[in-house]
Amino acid sequence: MKKQRLEVNIRPATQQDTTAMLELTGHIWGGHDYVPEVWHMWLDDPYGRLVVAESQGRMAAIGRLARLSPDEWWLQGLRVHPDFEGRGVASQIHDYLVDEWRGLGGILRLSTGSDRLPVQHLCERTGFSKVGEFSFFTAPAILAGDSPLGNFSPMSLEDATRGLEYIRNSPTFSLQHGLWELGWEWMRPSQDLLAEAVQRGLVFWWRNRDGLLVCRIDEEEDMPGPYIQHLACRLEDISTCLEDFRRLASRLGYGYAGWVAPLQPLLLDALAQAGFERSWDGSIFLYAQEQTPQGLSQRQIEV
Repeated sequence: MKKQRLEVNIRPATQQDTTAMLELTGHIWGGHDYVPEVWHMWLDDPYGRLVVAESQGRMAAIGRLARLSPDEWWLQGLRVHPDFEGRGVASQIHDYLVDEWRGLGGILRLSTGSDRLPVQHLCERTGFSKVGEFSFFTAPAILAGDSPLGNFSPMSLEDATRGLEYIRNSPTFSLQHGLWELGWEWMRPSQDLLAEAVQRGLVFWWRNRDGLLVCRIDEEEDMPGPYIQHLACRLEDISTCLEDFRRLASRLGYGYAGWVAPLQPLLLDALAQAGFERSWDGSIFLYAQEQTPQGLSQRQIEV
């Protein structure tokens, strides 16, 4: 029997909601939800919208609208308590946060698992377009020689402007939907993002500037190591660059190299040629929509 819709009160979250949040998220992913680790940071964020849905004094759900840049927003952290599932609570929080964003404008994105049909239906109902599909690919690091970084050389901060131009003009840019992967989040490459990655020592020119690679270090994956955030090079060089990336992973002290890669046929072929295998059967769907700040013209976006 279909459950009756439950109308909830949605309000900004406060520090006093912490205990209820811990009880709710204790039911998510066997108690391994990441939300408790970032909860206080979310509460302190002056730009984001962290909200709670409650019914008769109980926390039924939480959700967040995050600002990634002045005109890029991300929906995340939608969690519904098992006692309230199937009663329209997720839809109400989703609609509330989308309405909040519509008063702000810009681009709104979210990601969800390929098996999360209810979330996909929410996206379609509220004006999102699916703009990409991604999955995890990993390969063992290749033991390298004595050269510190092999065919890679660190980018200098002075080169960041040229690096951003290189990324945007690369033939691989559109294959990655013009986006930069942040670990289950995506946004447009920017000068600030690139400069921050350069300062962490994670941006590399490849083979005398035949390519450019940006990576992040993920220690929490089952196969920890560097993961590609963005790869820029000629199309015919992708597999060679990926193979060199496996050597770079070894030089950085890791046993694996990885990429949450777009499921594009050309990239899939290059990954296979470079020895990468898909390490997750599922995939991530990326959705987006765009709107002017005044809300006068809304359009679904292709890239």
